[in-house]
Amino acid sequence: GLFRILDFKKTLTLKDVVIVMPSRVTSETGFVAGRSNSEVVLDNCIFIGGNGQIAGTHASYVGTVSGTQNIYASVDVLLEKLDKKEVTLSEAMTQKVYLAAGIQEINQDNAESIFKENASGYYILTEDITLSESYVATTDTKFTGTLDGHKHTITVKNGKGMFFDLAGTVKNVTIIKNTATTAGYGAVAKRARDSAALDNVYLHVGSTIGDTGGGIVSVVLNKLSLNNVVVRTTMSDNASRGAVAYKGQTVTATNLYVIGSLGISGNSYSSTPLKINDTVIDSADDRKLTGISITGVMFSSGADFNTFYSTGYNNLTEYLQTQCEKYLGAEKGGASSN
Repeated sequence: GLFRILDFKKTLTLKDVVIVMPSRVTSETGFVAGRSNSEVVLDNCIFIGGNGQIAGTHASYVGTVSGTQNIYASVDVLLEKLDKKEVTLSEAMTQKVYLAAGIQEINQDNAESIFKENASGYYILTEDITLSESYVATTDTKFTGTLDGHKHTITVKNGKGMFFDLAGTVKNVTIIKNTATTAGYGAVAKRARDSAALDNVYLHVGSTIGDTGGGIVSVVLNKLSLNNVVVRTTMSDNASRGAVAYKGQTVTATNLYVIGSLGISGNSYSSTPLKINDTVIDSADDRKLTGISITGVMFSSGADFNTFYSTGYNNLTEYLQTQCEKYLGAEKGGASSN
């Protein structure tokens, strides 16, 4: 771990320290030292992986260990317990495992207060939530963190979406907006900027979108990345709205599916026409990608999901839930090395 040998007469104090080690180690290995005859005092320390030993058994003597500590011999064991609901996220946070990593849970009680101001943490939804009709994100605030929906649903009832500016990542979530979107706004945010990204998101906009508004955002200020994103709208075609955005700069897309008769982008005469994977969407036909071949981007007027995928999934939600499971599995595989 930290030291091969810990051998001095004074006390070693560790405060707010997280140590992650490979799970396959010998009995001579310890989180703090291979061997120790010193006193070790721990204050809010977390040890993940390893063999559960603070000091190894390389020598027949081990110094005293005291204080607050949490040991998980395997990251996979903890994640499996979370998935099986044997351990709740709150319990894990109480044990300071997720808290130490800067991960916070979001539920119905705290969602609006977190979303409406500048937020930069890593957030996990623990339940389906609803943003009320009166909720409005504070002007000029930015969400720069990561929102992991964990396959839950966010219902947006207000006219101005979830965030003012999206500069972070929203993933693994279904967003339903069946109320009118205010002119100049989108269901997710007013603007996308910096490192804005959607990953494994199903967005259903089942009502009208105001002038210069968009399904996801109104304006892409510089860049928006979309991966495995479905945008479904019920609004008829209108040049002053866009299923993805009204106007802006580049949208990089992999597996973007726009379903409905509303064009991908808005006004073709905008001074900043939207680009999809560097292809400018600047005419009435181009707004629907008619006749344009762009890998991973599809547009269909009212098409059923099975137009895009062969049999095997009953609907969009089922497919995206499967994708979520695949992506969460990938995250688990990488967690032990971070």
